[in-house]
Amino acid sequence: MTYEEEPIKILALEVKQLRNKSIALVKVLWQKHGVEKATWELEEAMREQYPNLFTGRKSLRGESCSNSILGLVGTVVTGPLSRG
Repeated sequence: MTYEEEPIKILALEVKQLRNKSIALVKVLWQKHGVEKATWELEEAMREQYPNLFTGRKSLRGESCSNSILGLVGTVVTGPLSRG
C-alpha cells in the first residue's frame, strides 16, 4: 500500500549561491511529518508540481508565492545548505 505525500506549507526560502548561478530553494513541511522532517526542495520544481502553494505574494524571483511562507519572503541566505 502506498500513498502520495502532499506538502502543507513552505516554512522558509533560501538562495544557494554557486559560482555562476543562484538556486532558489524552499523548505517544505510535508503532510504527516513534523517540522524536523521538513526538506529543502527546488523552488522551480515545487512551483510546477504544487502551484497552489505559490499564490498571493512575491517570491525570491519576484513571482507570486504562498501566504503560508510566514513572512519570510525576500529572505536571502547564502550560507551552507542544510537538509532537514
